[in-house]
Order: sequence, then structure tokens, then C-alpha cells
Amino acid sequence: MSAAKARTRASSSPGRDAQEGRSGFERFAQVALPVPLFQTFTYGVPRSEQDIYPGCRVWVRFGKRVLMWCVVELWDRLPKLPLGTKLQPVLEVRDKEPVLGPTHLALGQWIADYYVAPPGEVFHALLPPETPRAETVRYARTEKATEARLRAGSLRARVLEALTRPMTAYALSRQLESKQVSRALRFLVDEGYVRTVEGSRSASRPKILVATITEAGKRALESEKLRPNTARVLTLLATATDAVPVRTVRQELALKKGPFEGLAKRGHIELTRVAVYRSPWPRLAAPDEGEVVLTPDQEGVLSGIQTALASREFHPIVLYGVTGSGKTEVYLRAVDTALESGRSALLLVPEIALTPRMAGLLRNRFGEKVAILHSSLGVGERRDEWWRVRRQEARVVVGARAAALAPVERVG
Repeated sequence: MSAAKARTRASSSPGRDAQEGRSGFERFAQVALPVPLFQTFTYGVPRSEQDIYPGCRVWVRFGKRVLMWCVVELWDRLPKLPLGTKLQPVLEVRDKEPVLGPTHLALGQWIADYYVAPPGEVFHALLPPETPRAETVRYARTEKATEARLRAGSLRARVLEALTRPMTAYALSRQLESKQVSRALRFLVDEGYVRTVEGSRSASRPKILVATITEAGKRALESEKLRPNTARVLTLLATATDAVPVRTVRQELALKKGPFEGLAKRGHIELTRVAVYRSPWPRLAAPDEGEVVLTPDQEGVLSGIQTALASREFHPIVLYGVTGSGKTEVYLRAVDTALESGRSALLLVPEIALTPRMAGLLRNRFGEKVAILHSSLGVGERRDEWWRVRRQEARVVVGARAAALAPVERVG
């Protein structure tokens, strides 16, 4: 049997065996898992996890492992499964909204079928860079755990007592000397007494402390006699239109520490921590080449490209020219045309070594609308750039092969 047929069989539509293994689930998720198998896997959606959509990442149990991967389909009826199959539940929905839209879900499934590739491995290339492949989930008690009425001495009760800190299923099994811990954890999660916690947080966005002047602070600046450093800090914050990083205030005013905590206690400023993007752009600057006047040949080529873009149909165009003949400027003008029409643009370069210059030229021309994606970026940088594209904060993507699967919408 071919891989494509095997996948179709595993994801078949509902049939007469729909009651077998239903186990009280009202919805069913087809999940692509990071395993070298040519199929997706069916899981039941508990009532506690109804905010689930295709394109969301979920925690599920696969054998003795707990994995997080992608929901590719949702059904209201149980699909046809082998007799005697007992469905496992979705343990937790990782995302409040889909990380992959319909376009990229369809793209992933098409790639898996066309190239005869395991769907879970395909979606690994489409999902956010921080998505873990292996088990990184730990379990922790919830506030509802105090309401649990469990039989004293039972494994469920012992598991709940042992969770004085977040622990993996393996660690609990070793501590309690039991091979049935996973079953007890599934019950406790379903009942809401235990929740799952991601073990690795290395890819989360860093946070910085920022300060904002309050109305009380503005009045104090006008009417109170303040210490010199206090007055300088409030004056700087009063002239800012947005929150200012505390580190920036210290640098601007040459302060080693500053009166920030005291001002916050008196209600003169508000201190908050905000997530910031890790950006690769400071090391990717390119010289500004100024205004470029197109040659007649460039104008003719660009006119043809703009006509093709306006048609909203697929048109393969091959641009021929030796190095230095002006092809790059035509690319940049074509990107500008796409952006002006409300579309996005994706520029691929043959290798990573060529990315910095092209990225710098795009950045000079289009500013914050540009994102860069390639495997030489750090994990944090790739994650932040990926999410800028997904949130449509960046509508131009440049990079090598990995950028071809960026979550950019409305290309062209």
C-alpha cells in the first residue's frame, strides 16, 4: 500500500463503527505527530478542551511519550477505527488561536501526499520554531486540586500528593514506583486537578522593564519640589509618547540605579515588564544606495511583472541578466507593487550567505515590514521573526529554503 493511501485510510470519514471507542467524546481531532509514519492519528477532545481549531498545537500521549504537534482536522463524529480501539484524549490545547491557517494546513497535506512524506515531519517545517519534538511536558497541580475527593492511598491520590512541584510522568513513575502513573495523570488532567506545563522555556520572548509617567507624576513635576534625579527622570518620561525602557532612561541620564522603585511606590510612574522581539537586523545593515533611475529595459520588464501581478493569476517569469545588470532593483519595485495592492511578498535567495545584503536592501526600502528567516539565526530570533510574519506585522519575507514555508498570507 502506498504512503498516500495509508494516510487516507487512517484519516477516513465517519463510518458505521462510529460508536466503538467513543468514550463520551463529542469531537475528534486528527493530529499529525512528529513520528516517521505515513498517517495522522485520532484523539478525543475532552469537554474541558473545546476551544480547539485546526492549526492549533496540542499535547497528546503517544505510547509512553507525551508530544505536542498539530491538529489538521476536527470532526463531530468518530471516524472509522479498528474494532477494540480505545481513544486517547487530547491532554491540553497549547494555542488559543491557530498557529497555521487553512492555506498552510492545505500546503502541508499536499506536500505530504505529493512527496510521499510523513505528515508529522512535514508540519515540523511549518510550525513555529519553538515547537518541541520530544517530551518536554511536566505536570502541576491546579487550584481545583484542593477540591479533589480521592480514595486515600489510591494511585491518583498519591500522584496528586507527589506534585509539590512540576514533574514529568517519568519522574513520577520513578518516585511512586508505579507503571500506571500515566493513566492516573490522564484522569487528573481530565478532571481539572492537574495541568500540563511546558518544560522548556528557552525560546520564550525576553521581557524588559519599562516606565510610564502617571497623572500624579505630571502634577508632582509641575508643583512639587523634587530631587534633581527624580525631576530629570519624570521630565524625560513626560516628553515620551510611549513607555520607555528603564535601561534607556538610565543610559540617557547617566544614572547607575535611579529612583524608579520609589517613584512607583508614590504612584508617580508605572513599572511594567513587556516582551520584546529579538531582532537580527542590527548586524544586517546595508548601505543606502539612494534613488535609482530605471533603464528602459528595466522599465519594460517591471511593466510586465506589474501586469502579471494585477491579473491575480499565476505567471512564471524568468528574469535574465548578468551580475550587476539591475535585476535586484526590479525585484524591489515588484515587491513595492505587491505591498501597495495589499498583498505580501516572499523573496528566496539561493544560499544563506546571500541573505544579509538582500535583507539589508529590503530593510532600507520597506523598514519594519521586512522579516528574515533562515537556519543560521538563533532559535529566539527565528521564533520572533516567524511570529512577526504570522501576525502580519511583517509582510515581506526574505531568506533561503526555510523561508519558503513561512506563514506569509496573500503572497503576490
